[in-house]
Amino acid sequence: MFNLNDIMLAGQNGEAINNLARQFNLAPEQAQSAVEALMPAFAQGFQQNVLNQNGMGNLIAHMMAGPHADAFENPAAVNAETVGAGNDVLGELFGTKDVSR
Repeated sequence: MFNLNDIMLAGQNGEAINNLARQFNLAPEQAQSAVEALMPAFAQGFQQNVLNQNGMGNLIAHMMAGPHADAFENPAAVNAETVGAGNDVLGELFGTKDVSR
């Protein structure tokens, strides 16, 4: 079974961490540390959504309807639309996108 960190590491053909590092001008080790530090918050957000009667279903539907799958697989697919859609998902996951900041 995969955990959230494994899923993140598999993204963008295994280059997700390196792509994050380049995007934010970090060393790959720094990007990996940041991802590891954020995973408990994402896990808690997922857990809270599972406890909500429609929460996880709404989150999955949102993820399937937006440009997320393309961005997960292809870093070139990340653009203003995917960033906006990602902010919408953060709002679903944490209550508001502002909480994630």
